[in-house]
Amino acid sequence: MKRSVLYWFYGGGFETGTIFSVANDVRYLAVLGDVIVVTVNYRLGPWGFMYAGTEDAAGNMGLYDQLLGLKWVNKNIDKFGGDPKSITIFGESAGGMSVGAHVLSPLSHGLYRRAIMQSGSPNSYLGSESKEKGYAKTLHLATKLNCSTASGADIVACLKLKTTDQILNISKIARLDSATFEPIWGEELMPIDPKLALQNGDFNKEIDLMFGTVSEEGALFVEALFRDKLNPDIVNPPINVTISHQIIQFMYMAFKESMQMGGVVADFYLKGLKDNDFDKLRQAIGYGFGDYHLTCPTVLFGQEFARHSTGNKVYAFRQTFPPAIPVFPECRGWMGVCHGDDVMMLFGFPLKLKGITFTDNDVKLSLDMIKTWSTFARTGSPPQLGADKWEEAVDRKVADSHVKYMDLNPKSNYPLVTDYYKESCEDFWAKTWGYKK
Repeated sequence: MKRSVLYWFYGGGFETGTIFSVANDVRYLAVLGDVIVVTVNYRLGPWGFMYAGTEDAAGNMGLYDQLLGLKWVNKNIDKFGGDPKSITIFGESAGGMSVGAHVLSPLSHGLYRRAIMQSGSPNSYLGSESKEKGYAKTLHLATKLNCSTASGADIVACLKLKTTDQILNISKIARLDSATFEPIWGEELMPIDPKLALQNGDFNKEIDLMFGTVSEEGALFVEALFRDKLNPDIVNPPINVTISHQIIQFMYMAFKESMQMGGVVADFYLKGLKDNDFDKLRQAIGYGFGDYHLTCPTVLFGQEFARHSTGNKVYAFRQTFPPAIPVFPECRGWMGVCHGDDVMMLFGFPLKLKGITFTDNDVKLSLDMIKTWSTFARTGSPPQLGADKWEEAVDRKVADSHVKYMDLNPKSNYPLVTDYYKESCEDFWAKTWGYKK
């Protein structure tokens, strides 16, 4: 009997990552899930996503690498015992954004049966952008490397004379200038703005979808940016409501948003908090970052998908159980479940180190996540994990249905949660971004 196939896209902000990293060791998922797992390398940074309007810098090269691998799997996976009619694409962070791009892409249509998006989607600040914004980043790189910017062809010709290290050194600091490369829309693979595609139903509706996040998506990022105030080891941090407000405003200016918008975001996340609510203030800053970049774009992607894809199944999850050993050691205290912790659990790290560094609950969650992902890949429905039935994310019979998700937390026996995203994602951010009700 042919096995279902899971096809993995790693994360790394479209800048870093490799299938040869221990972080992307999929063997436990494959063996315990009784599935075939395929991982694919794709080009990154300017080599994978620079757009210059030329044939050799057309943008989305990394996504085309993923697509080429997916076509190969369709053509050849039966020779490895896999079922080409039961392929699930899945990924986390930039990998989740990549999955979403292929859900939107007419070029990927028919090459997979299901999709799982973890902590990332293309309708986000880092998930995709217009050709114009992509070209501006190319001009930025060219200027830094003293290349002519007269035309895209001139830029590419000059960059080909630069060393890899020269390009990398500029790329490493590009994030400070909001100039890192990412997928573009307005070309064959992703024809239109993802937000509009979702709202218009211009995507592959003939698939089942599972999507979700971890509970503190932004914690790692804000702690790194403002370590003197947000480090969890500081018992009495130099922070209060006013300083937290300023931090959020500063972040949004760095995102190229207006100071006014930053103020509105700060007011939303800080309402009701007091100056001595140190951990809650730090969490609020993390939510202000994580909801904008990762959580709410992913939730709204899933919600819009469900509204337009009436014939298929859509499920959501949220991991609130913090592993005993997080994937990033700086994640502790107020930081909760950090970005990437779900990948470590899904790929069975607690099973490799059972009884040494991980607890019984870590092992249980890891096994249950492996069972969930592999069962969804086979059937399109996740298995029941606790006392509550895992219901679909959106009730399509209700016009204004809110997203329901399974709380991936063995300590609370996996409860089904409703209305959690209503105030933040479905009301505040959907309105801010202009999503139609």
